[in-house]
Amino acid sequence: MPEPTSAEKLHVLMLATDPRVLGGITNFTGTLMQYATQSQFTLMPIGSVKDQAGGGVRERTVARLRRLFTIPKQVATCAKTADVLHLNTPFNPKGLIRDGLILAALTSEERSKMLLYFHGWQEPTATVIALFPPFRRILCRLLRDVGCIMVLAPEFKAQLMVMGVDAARIIVTRTMFDGRDLKDAKPLGLHAKKLRRRVLFMSRFVREKGIDELLSSFTRIANDYPDVDFVMAGDGPEYRRIAELALALPAHLRRRIEFPGYVGGEQKAALLAGCSIFALPTYYPEGMPVALLEAMAAGKVLLTSDIGGIKQVVRDPENGVVLTSISEAAVEAGLRRLLDDPIYCEETGAKNAKYAWRTFEASVVTAEIEACYHALAGR
Repeated sequence: MPEPTSAEKLHVLMLATDPRVLGGITNFTGTLMQYATQSQFTLMPIGSVKDQAGGGVRERTVARLRRLFTIPKQVATCAKTADVLHLNTPFNPKGLIRDGLILAALTSEERSKMLLYFHGWQEPTATVIALFPPFRRILCRLLRDVGCIMVLAPEFKAQLMVMGVDAARIIVTRTMFDGRDLKDAKPLGLHAKKLRRRVLFMSRFVREKGIDELLSSFTRIANDYPDVDFVMAGDGPEYRRIAELALALPAHLRRRIEFPGYVGGEQKAALLAGCSIFALPTYYPEGMPVALLEAMAAGKVLLTSDIGGIKQVVRDPENGVVLTSISEAAVEAGLRRLLDDPIYCEETGAKNAKYAWRTFEASVVTAEIEACYHALAGR
């Protein structure tokens, strides 16, 4: 089928975080826009840039209020000429307030051509909305005319339905990984005695990602597994604190822990290729972390949790160890279980790679989202 011309492509107004803000929404929208073949995008940043690279300048209250009330007007102006609006939002109070103002500024016709994509899910926020009728009424009124609502787990859909949102417009979807940098990340033979094994963490450095439990667990098992090293890749507000904790360890342990910082591209692929186990024991309000999909695509076994949308993708023992609660003891037991069975890790990693490339590779997921765009545009 020939590539559509620029005039034939759908014009999609993409409402997302500023590209300079590192994180899941930025990665998702960037990958989607690169892989789309039937659409052309206008990206409109709708958030602050104060979290850029884990730091940045804190946004002042006056600037935040100005942004909250000027961006909806800008969106309403641009929406008139767009075929489709794609609004990416976290399900938390700040995201709902900001994007609720955007929805309120649009006409019902403009909302009807919108794809509203909820990245992540904050259970306390959902509970409060469900318990208080005024909040439910406001949410339902804002979402009433939205053409399509995407969430990352069936229970998120069920909670929206309890709040009164029309089930027919809610689609359970999945996130994706960019396979271009991972195609050469082949799994290593973990049973080879001469190879050192690596446990890899790669995500934002926030407490709820399980970073303290991981570091503590490694120090407790290190003497029993002298061939195992630990790599903590990424950045974030807790990076310095965790690195300082590692530096304070005895020298024989400190030498076996690496902090490469934020990684991407070939460096990320190399770390994934070189690890034996990918560990993300998160209790953060996740949707579905792309890092887990990338690790599966690279042929790795997982140590993670059943939070958010993870439980819909990762199962124990099919894909690795899935913890139902996060503690030092639970993480340690999970690591021991995997390190004691390298053959299981190798075989499971190979199955994970097939599963990930077939189901979550960017071209596959993007095609489904573009089909939704066409339905919203009436083409």
